[in-house]
Amino acid sequence: MRHKRDNTYRSYEVAVRVHIVPHPLNRPLGKIPIGKLRPAHVDAWIADRRSTGMATTTLWRIHAILRAGLQRAVKADILVKNPASQVDAIHVDDEEVQTLSQADARRILAATDGSVHYALYAMDLSLLPFGQPGGPGTAGGFRCEPASVMLAGCAYIPKH
Repeated sequence: MRHKRDNTYRSYEVAVRVHIVPHPLNRPLGKIPIGKLRPAHVDAWIADRRSTGMATTTLWRIHAILRAGLQRAVKADILVKNPASQVDAIHVDDEEVQTLSQADARRILAATDGSVHYALYAMDLSLLPFGQPGGPGTAGGFRCEPASVMLAGCAYIPKH
């Protein structure tokens, strides 16, 4: 078995405790005996999480945690089939790309000037190919990923 970092296990625990076990409120997954858990329960859970406005990417990740946990029950002969694997897949659509202009980059540098993180931002921004094909402001630019926010900034991920 692969070893994962402590933070990974903590994130799994939070996902299970906060987003899986207590929902949906009318029939929480955590109250259903594992042997009686059916795809319809998982579908109801997905619909409940969507109704709260949960981002599709977040729902996809949490569903993956649920599916992996139930797959362990299948391997341990507690379940015959994995009910989380029997539901329609959650599709994550490409979201609109948000790009940085040179003016945006200057504002970031001005806002972080004097902070301990200034060098990090300056280095990241210096790697961006402003004004070149594929650079910010074009379809091949960089996007700000909310899930990858670090130190109140954005992770710059090349769009392939």
